[in-house]
Amino acid sequence: MCNTMRLSLLTIFTFISSALIAQSYTTYTFKDIGWTINLPNDFKIEDSVSVARNTAEGEIILEKESHIDVNTAATKNLISASKGMYTAFNVTLSKSFAPNEHYWDSVNNRVINIFYNAMIKQASPTARFDSSRTIETIDGLDFKSFRMDIRLNDKLTVHSFLVTRLYRGSTLTINYYYTDEPGGEQIKKMIRESKFKK
Repeated sequence: MCNTMRLSLLTIFTFISSALIAQSYTTYTFKDIGWTINLPNDFKIEDSVSVARNTAEGEIILEKESHIDVNTAATKNLISASKGMYTAFNVTLSKSFAPNEHYWDSVNNRVINIFYNAMIKQASPTARFDSSRTIETIDGLDFKSFRMDIRLNDKLTVHSFLVTRLYRGSTLTINYYYTDEPGGEQIKKMIRESKFKK
C-alpha cells in the first residue's frame, strides 16, 4: 500500500474517531416534563447521598440569608452531574403554588436576590462579583436566566447560572457552574440542543 493511501486512511480514521468522540453522550428523558437531554459521557452522575448532602447544605445557607424555613420536600431532583471539581449542573422540579405567572415571576426574582446575597456572603472578602439577567430560549420556550461571575482571584473565575421557568404548574430550575470555557460550553450545548415534548 502506498504511503499516500496509508496517510489518507489514517486521516479518515482520525476524523471518524474524532467525530465519534465528539458525539459520545448518554440520552436522558424526564417523563414528568417531557424533556430530553444528551449528557456528555465525561460527566459523572451524582449519587443520591451527595445530592441529599448538597441540598441540606444549600437549605442551611438559604435559610440563614432569607430567615425563611426552606422546605425542599416538594422539590424533585431530576439530575445532578459534574465534571472535575469546578464544572457541574443540576436540574430540579418544584411544585408551584403561584396563582399566576406574574406572581411566580415576583417570587422567582426574590429567590434570585436571596441566592445572590447568599453567594456574596459565602465568598471570600476579596472576591469580585458581576451579574446579569437575560431571557434564554430552550427549544422554543423562554426561561429566565440569571448569571453571576465570581472572580475569586486573578486566575480563577466561577461562572454560575440559574435558569428557571414556570412549566406545567411547576418551577423547572437548571443550575450550573463552571470555571473552564470548554466545560461550560458542553453544558450550554447540552441545554441548547435539549428537546421538550410539546
